[in-house]
Amino acid sequence: MFVHSVYFWLKDGLDEKEVAAFQGGVQSLCEIALVKSGHAGPPADTHRGVVDNSYSYGMVLAFDDKAGHDAYQVSDVHQQFVADHSSKWERVLVYDIETE
Repeated sequence: MFVHSVYFWLKDGLDEKEVAAFQGGVQSLCEIALVKSGHAGPPADTHRGVVDNSYSYGMVLAFDDKAGHDAYQVSDVHQQFVADHSSKWERVLVYDIETE
C-alpha cells in the first residue's frame, strides 16, 4: 500500500466561501477512483509536545501501490484542484510512505 499524507497551511484572510471551496476540492481528491481510502479535515484538538497541529487542513489518501499514486498525481481532478486552489495556501507539506 502507498499512503499519501498532505498538510496545508492556508493563507490568512480567506473568506468562508474560499475556505469552503478549498475543502470541497480536497474532498473531490478523496473520491478519485484510484483512492482506496481518503480522509480529510482540520487538525484534531490534541495538544501534546509531539503533535504538530499548526496546519489548517490535512488529507490522507491510500492507494494500492505507487503506480496508483503516480496516476492520481496526473489525473484531471488532481490537476484541476491544484489550478483552482494553490493560490489559497502559503505552505503545503507531503509525507508519503510505502507499506510492505
